[in-house]
Amino acid sequence: MKTKVLLTGATGFVGRHFLQEIVRAGYPVRCLVRSEMHSFIDGVEYYQGDLLCFEDCKEALEGIEIVYHIAGLGLSRMQENSIFNVESTRTLFKACEAEGRLIKFIFLSSFKAGLPDRRYTLSPWFEAYSPDRYGKSKWESEQIFKESSHPNVKVAVIRSPMIYGPGDKNLIAFFWLAQKGVMPVITGVMPVSDMVYVTDLAQLLIELLGTPFVEETEIITIANPNPITINDLLTDIADVSESVKWRPHIPKKVFFYILMFISKSLNLISRTSILPVERVYDLCHYSWTCTAKDAEVNRSIECKTSLYKGIYYTYQHYINLKNNN
Repeated sequence: MKTKVLLTGATGFVGRHFLQEIVRAGYPVRCLVRSEMHSFIDGVEYYQGDLLCFEDCKEALEGIEIVYHIAGLGLSRMQENSIFNVESTRTLFKACEAEGRLIKFIFLSSFKAGLPDRRYTLSPWFEAYSPDRYGKSKWESEQIFKESSHPNVKVAVIRSPMIYGPGDKNLIAFFWLAQKGVMPVITGVMPVSDMVYVTDLAQLLIELLGTPFVEETEIITIANPNPITINDLLTDIADVSESVKWRPHIPKKVFFYILMFISKSLNLISRTSILPVERVYDLCHYSWTCTAKDAEVNRSIECKTSLYKGIYYTYQHYINLKNNN
């Protein structure tokens, strides 16, 4: 029988997809959830508790040998609880250390735990500081593992690029534009970034269970052999939608100021930041990608789904939800 897994973040975007994949792979799963569940997956155990409570984490770890810590607040929700990402990681990890037995701890981090570089490289692990709140929280979380010397908890940190797929809210605005028949082309030199389809990420995380964990905390980067620009993304959305009739050319600087205006306007009317300022900089100024040099320094694993195919699946999900509402 396969080892039981503890999963955090099962109700979130990535966690929902991961839960489906790991159940399909035959692993028994216990989900640590904050709120009472009203829908269930057969064979999945649900434990209601608080990730910020040490005792709840200890109880959730009973009989567990593998932990997937996927829970976390993204940029759009960082205002709700600015300390959650770091403190939830600290509390769960300390609970694992207190168990006094071998536990594999797999932490979903982000490229943003390292500074972006305009020459399309990432800074070395643990030696960089991210320019935004989300990246800072992931960097500080990684420090928790670096400072630990507990031999019984083997840690793998997975640094992921932007994650997209069915249920992703970051692309809704572009899908809406496509439905209106418009999709801009941004002129000027644009940064390049990696993206990973959410099901690919889930499957890669599961594949880690078949590889030995090193004695010290290990970083593993998700690499995409074909980095993209925002124009690649917009073009695939336009092609998939089959609705775009007009593709106006907009200079990069104008596009940046339009997004900044939208971001600041939305922030005035919503506590949940739909378009954080940091994301505007990501789209227009920063490059987030795993270079060959990074792959040599850190172990890397590649995603499989092409951007076009991933956008197609994501767009179809969006259309199905729209038609059912």
